[in-house]
Amino acid sequence: MQLVLWLFAAGKEGIFPKLLLLDEPEAHLHPSMTTQFLDAISETLVKKYGVRVIMTSHSPSTVALAPVDAVFEIASGSSIIKPITSRSDIISVLTAGLITVTKTTKFCFVEDEGDVEFYTVIQELLSANRPTRDPMAIQPSPALAFLPVSIGANASKISGGSTVVAKWVGKLDGEPLDSMFCGIIDKDGGAPGTERIFPIGRYSFENYILDSLIVYTLLMEENRAQSILGLNLTSGDEHLLRSQPENVLQAIVDAITDAVERSNPKFSGQQTSTVNYTTGQNIKYPQWVLDHRGHDLLPVMQLAFLGPQHLNPRRLIKCLRRCRMIPVELAELMKKIQRR
Repeated sequence: MQLVLWLFAAGKEGIFPKLLLLDEPEAHLHPSMTTQFLDAISETLVKKYGVRVIMTSHSPSTVALAPVDAVFEIASGSSIIKPITSRSDIISVLTAGLITVTKTTKFCFVEDEGDVEFYTVIQELLSANRPTRDPMAIQPSPALAFLPVSIGANASKISGGSTVVAKWVGKLDGEPLDSMFCGIIDKDGGAPGTERIFPIGRYSFENYILDSLIVYTLLMEENRAQSILGLNLTSGDEHLLRSQPENVLQAIVDAITDAVERSNPKFSGQQTSTVNYTTGQNIKYPQWVLDHRGHDLLPVMQLAFLGPQHLNPRRLIKCLRRCRMIPVELAELMKKIQRR
């Protein structure tokens, strides 16, 4: 309405500005009205009266409807405005956290709702367009949508599993479905992977969120973190963990795993494996961190640190977002699914 009144007044006086700045003027409009609004700007202001218009928007529908050569991007934390190379990439950025279905979307079956939350967070962290982008960042497009194969909730819940994932992937076979649908399964049963089913590198997703660096992040938030030689961080600095040198991160992992092994001697003396992170650090972990059953490992960690009220999947996922320590294998998995 303000734009209509302004056009009326300007037309009556015969005075039009050379430049008009509009800050999200279509935010209150239903998407069905956006086309008419953009046409009014293009046909009346730009073409008829020669007004240059700069308009900001966070609306994916506006980006989808605007002429592609008229859309520019300014990233968070940057002062550089650049033309977009792909409309779908920008729409994916604007709809981060939502499932946006396009003809390029990849659908991935996973075993349970917890897996959905975990893999969605990993995808968001790897595709986030921020000044400190992950060194192994993935493209925002094609979008990945994670679907649980479990049914129901609470007492009536029927759990999924690798077998159910494989069945769903098998049902959605043949072109074009085989390129759209795939599955991620836990390592627990040792089921082999296929061209469309991908086993992860740890027993289950719980083993990733119980990573010693994520647990230490939670301890930092609670002001309960053990002092580590060479680490000068306090509560509120959790995001800086990922930039610490390898020897400091190794000391953190050793401190966490030693504490667990003191309270559970059966874990002591196991072989170690190296975990490579996207930030470049390579850290050695006892094998039990990676291969012990995730559901059983959670109460073990709760007993050693903070208890279930504070150390739980919800808090650990939040701490994963905070520290952004992502194993290389997960970044490679996301890229592999996008390339299918």
